[in-house]
Amino acid sequence: MTTNFILASSNTAGLGIVHSTSIYKNISNRTMIIPILNYSYKNFTIKGINVAYQLNDSFYILATPRFSDYKKDTIELGLELNKKLGKYNLKSNVLFDILDKHNGFVSQVSLSRTYIKIPFIITPLAGLEYQSENFTNYYYEINDSLLNPFIGLYSILKINKNLSLNMILKNSFLNDNILKSNVVDKKTKQTLILGFTYKW
Repeated sequence: MTTNFILASSNTAGLGIVHSTSIYKNISNRTMIIPILNYSYKNFTIKGINVAYQLNDSFYILATPRFSDYKKDTIELGLELNKKLGKYNLKSNVLFDILDKHNGFVSQVSLSRTYIKIPFIITPLAGLEYQSENFTNYYYEINDSLLNPFIGLYSILKINKNLSLNMILKNSFLNDNILKSNVVDKKTKQTLILGFTYKW
């Protein structure tokens, strides 16, 4: 599981619950507890499950784990663009497997907009993810690259000056070619993250 969302802002720490549905046959949905850490020092940043190094105002080197219900977990490394376009935020990245698991790459592009009405901060987004043929062969056992749309919602409820409740909801829609797979029986995947964070 990867996500483009960020849990909270500033330097924060907390605890969250992740629930993700499985697209695989005979594989149950997964629920787990995760630590949440958001920390920045100079150009180095830890945000949620992502580690980034800022190259300039728009470009980052990004490393992120990819968790799987069916295959071995891995780590992906690549380049990310994060740019403001008026009221909107454009994010795009390309990430490559560095642990010799799927030996492919994924690329995402998304557009989001943040609405602030204290105590709520809400950010809806929509995007596309491209998965290379090596990636889909490893995870889905098919020989096609896929282009999958996704939508999401990120929200923060500020309880007080330091404490916040964070929510991430993401829904991915897999390409129809996924039905060629003998190990997959669903075309949509949902991920929900709820977490409390404390700002210091």
